[in-house]
Amino acid sequence: MKFSKIVFFCIFLFLYSCSINKTTNVVQQSITIPLGEGKSFPAATYQIQGSGQDPVLIIAFAENLKNVRDVFSRKIANRGYFVLSMQRPLIQSNASGQDSLYIQELAAAVHAVKSFPNIKTNKIGLWGDGLFGIAALQVASNDSDVAAIITVGSAKYYSPQKSHIFDITPPRPLLIIESTLKPKHPEKAKMNYFTAAKQPKKLVWLATLTEGARVLSMDMEPIVRRTTLMLIDRYLKGK
Repeated sequence: MKFSKIVFFCIFLFLYSCSINKTTNVVQQSITIPLGEGKSFPAATYQIQGSGQDPVLIIAFAENLKNVRDVFSRKIANRGYFVLSMQRPLIQSNASGQDSLYIQELAAAVHAVKSFPNIKTNKIGLWGDGLFGIAALQVASNDSDVAAIITVGSAKYYSPQKSHIFDITPPRPLLIIESTLKPKHPEKAKMNYFTAAKQPKKLVWLATLTEGARVLSMDMEPIVRRTTLMLIDRYLKGK
């Protein structure tokens, strides 16, 4: 009898694990988002087949990590979200007007997602890697439908001259995910970024030198995904 219980429990854990990681019902669709003046850029949407009235998470990668972005987007969509996923190659730091390009594309994505049926367009979350994290804060300041923000590896693009990016009324829930091997004594720039941010905010330190969306290709992925879900489940789904 004891052996039977153990076998049953192991089967239960296996089936539960499969249900958590199963993404076969997630439908992916390639789309094009207009920017105006005849310009556009590619993106993709992910949603569980047959679902409706899902809250939205826009995932924006500032690096070319298509396979990583696809897997991460599917896992988030599998939890009952409409995911719009996008990326742009990282612009060199000395390029002029780089911030505005990221803001323009992310704002266009927010505008585009509101045209989709059967989703909660007043419950939009922004997940931004690198400069897209900085852009997410600025897009949120102009759109009250943005209900939560996650920035990943964005602190190195912050300076006190950019403190206006946190002038969001009312402040939106903000999750800051950064990497450091010394969480008790992190780099000054990263702490300045967190200190300047307004409540409600949460900081997660990852014990690695790898930054931004690249942490999703490591064993850090579950931490990033779970903390992301904790924030959006609370503020986009109201759990």
